[in-house]
Amino acid sequence: MRCLGLAVLAIVIGLTGCATPNQPAAANPNFTKPEARTALPKKIVVLPAEVRVSEVSAGGVVEKVQAWTDQAKANIDVALREAAKTSGAFELVAVPELSPADKQAVEQHLALYALVAVEAWTHSRSQDPAWAHKKANFDYTLGPGLKFLRDKTGADAAIVLICEDYISSGGRKAMLVFATLLSAAAGVVAIPQGAPSFVSGGVVSLEDGNIQWFNYSLEQGSADLRNAPDAKRMVDSTMRSYPGFSKK
Repeated sequence: MRCLGLAVLAIVIGLTGCATPNQPAAANPNFTKPEARTALPKKIVVLPAEVRVSEVSAGGVVEKVQAWTDQAKANIDVALREAAKTSGAFELVAVPELSPADKQAVEQHLALYALVAVEAWTHSRSQDPAWAHKKANFDYTLGPGLKFLRDKTGADAAIVLICEDYISSGGRKAMLVFATLLSAAAGVVAIPQGAPSFVSGGVVSLEDGNIQWFNYSLEQGSADLRNAPDAKRMVDSTMRSYPGFSKK
């Protein structure tokens, strides 16, 4: 899923450069109205999470590490299930056995979601008058191509998780410390030393493919998704703005 990986990277770069963690979620206004709470999805199918953990070398070369990615993916999965169970906001159901054609459809919609979600997030926060209508008319959609999952699972919606983590190598950490010391000696403000950790979650209607809600958590150098407590903290941070979600 190379195209999805590139879309994930674009999201991380964009949010790292222009956003701060834990802003209010982007959502369809009708989805977050108090009177709509009773109509929130009761069953949500979990689509395969897109998780990537990479090592950043001293020279700035980024390389995915599969063993780290697998560990982070397991932590994210456990954290999401614990969050859903603790909050009682919805019931999670697993993706059923799928035919090759259905698997391909899911992968295509995941790639599409990554692109549409970042557009939704960007436009919902834009101060440009040209995008004012998109705030009132939140009509971002993937189309009805995932409706077959509703028929197979009885779920109302699907949840998509996109997670990215960058781990500095020992050499890079040493280089950054050295650079910081040099900057301090020269009277320059110290450069950031942390690599970003990013977790996003989105809920998509299986009836029509409309994106109903989207949020993210971004930490700069203070999290490591290979560690279960960090993964749980970031998943909880992402999900806490979901309507009806509350930690008990």
